[in-house]
Amino acid sequence: MTTTALKPMTMREMGHFTSRFQNILVVQDKRIKLERLQLLANDLKGAYQIIAPNDPVMSADQPELMKLYRMVLKEINQLKEEK
Repeated sequence: MTTTALKPMTMREMGHFTSRFQNILVVQDKRIKLERLQLLANDLKGAYQIIAPNDPVMSADQPELMKLYRMVLKEINQLKEEK
């Protein structure tokens, strides 16, 4: 079994970050949406010390966190492609 140095994301934290993500998705201004998504990605990365989106240890230890992080990155990439 693998372990991380950090405690797992709590349900409350997951709810907060998921709600934040959902609120960003309804923003119509693409520039503002992209900025907010990038801030969210940075917050997740910093708070949980995410090294890479497909880090096998993090993906195994905190699958919901990593799923959310990858969803945020996917939205960022889609917005960048639309430019």
